[in-house]
Amino acid sequence: MRELKLLGFILSLWVIAACSKDPKTFESARIETFTVDNRDEYQQASKILQADYMFVVDVSASMGFNSGNTSDPTASKREEFMAGLVDFVDSLKGQPVNNNKGVNYKVGFINGNVHAGRVSSLSGRGFYKGIVLDWLMSNSQQNYLINQLQDIGATLNENTNLMLEAADQVMSVEKDNFIRPGSQLIYLFVSDTDDESPNYISGGTSTSDYATKLIRHKGTASNIPAFVSARAIVAGMNSGCNPAADFGETTGRRLAETAQIIENRGRAISGASSVSASAVSHCILRASSQFPALLDLLARDVSKPTNIFQLQATNVDVNSIEVYKNGSRLGNDEWVYLSGTNAVKLNVTPEAETRIVLRYNPYFVLKGRPDLSTLQVQVGGTISPYSTTNGWSYNPTKNRIEFNGNPLADGTVVKVSY
Repeated sequence: MRELKLLGFILSLWVIAACSKDPKTFESARIETFTVDNRDEYQQASKILQADYMFVVDVSASMGFNSGNTSDPTASKREEFMAGLVDFVDSLKGQPVNNNKGVNYKVGFINGNVHAGRVSSLSGRGFYKGIVLDWLMSNSQQNYLINQLQDIGATLNENTNLMLEAADQVMSVEKDNFIRPGSQLIYLFVSDTDDESPNYISGGTSTSDYATKLIRHKGTASNIPAFVSARAIVAGMNSGCNPAADFGETTGRRLAETAQIIENRGRAISGASSVSASAVSHCILRASSQFPALLDLLARDVSKPTNIFQLQATNVDVNSIEVYKNGSRLGNDEWVYLSGTNAVKLNVTPEAETRIVLRYNPYFVLKGRPDLSTLQVQVGGTISPYSTTNGWSYNPTKNRIEFNGNPLADGTVVKVSY
């Protein structure tokens, strides 16, 4: 009898368990906070908002001399380059853009040489000594990193110039950590000799091929070249800049051609006039008197006339985009949105010094699935109405809050609770 009672007790427990609901995990109300970043400003042709500068530098022994400085036989191109680099960074900081904080820049360096044509040494190579400068660093931090470039021109450095191949291989390794979607990418080839990559690379890669490779590190959309520029700081391309064989110098024709091709592909998309190889070249040999000034000029005028302006945010409600030219709003028929690169393309290229402002509403992806009966949105501390015309709405397919109507003010704090 005891066994039957025990069996009945066990069965009753089983029935209770079978009839009860699955246990639920308690989830408290959630509040997610977002800050609106929805205003991008560009000043055409003479200023840029964000810039990623990539210096591809000849580190060979000949950079320890300077045939262009006849008044000082001990002068070196390395010393003048570094002096110019400090002025270059200072000039970037002093540009009156981006809310008067200067250009939002990053600067990286690539060693463009190998020992005796050993191309294999480029495999996996990163930035030269890991040096990357950015606009948030203090002057002392930047000067410390720049000082690490003192090895340029040392006697035992690599002497085979493979700058184009080095640029391609290093960017393949570093681009994800260096290139920003909304920035202009600028390649700067700094050398007193020319690139020898075709002599060591199977198939003899042309300057056009390398231009294509270097542009593709920015992306593959059809209008990507509009966001890539290049300059060659070399010998032999400008008047009064003749290389001296006794100093190990040669004309930097391939480097200048590559810079020219990169520049002109972007100009073709923007509708601007093409330029010659000498127009994108600066003289490395006349360093003692001009090199710092040339880099300073580059900091102030590296951008080119364009009709394509990239949005800095990626969570953009395309239907909310508004484009302003010198304070006046352009009609929707005067521009188009390019989804491939998250950019706005104007039908007409603006004049130099034109101020272009892009405004738009962002959307905010939620971390969890909301209970719609409790979903509430506050904008700047005030409850915002649910509205498909002038308020917010919820997109269940993409689990995000979308705003409708006039763009929100830049910097507005949005709180979503559910």
